[in-house]
Amino acid sequence: MAISRRAEVTCIRKQIKKKKRNNSRLNSKVRRSLFGQFSRSEIEEDIQKLCAETQIIQRQEAKRLSLRLNFDLETETPMAGDFLWQRVNNKDEQETTSRSFN
Repeated sequence: MAISRRAEVTCIRKQIKKKKRNNSRLNSKVRRSLFGQFSRSEIEEDIQKLCAETQIIQRQEAKRLSLRLNFDLETETPMAGDFLWQRVNNKDEQETTSRSFN
């Protein structure tokens, strides 16, 4: 009777493992096709569009900031306007920084 009980337990364990494998296969298929099929070219096109849009936004933001600060960020030169820009030497900058922390 002990041998048949052991065989029954082994059989049940095998059935449980088989069900787990089948469930994991089903779940993995659902995850893979959750959003449908994608083609590589579509993804690359979307990435290029997003990069182009981001560059446009960055240029617009840089232009807006340049007008606000009267400083051309691309050429790193001051523009005429409300602010007077002066070049600061590294030595002066270090002294100012060290004084502010003391």
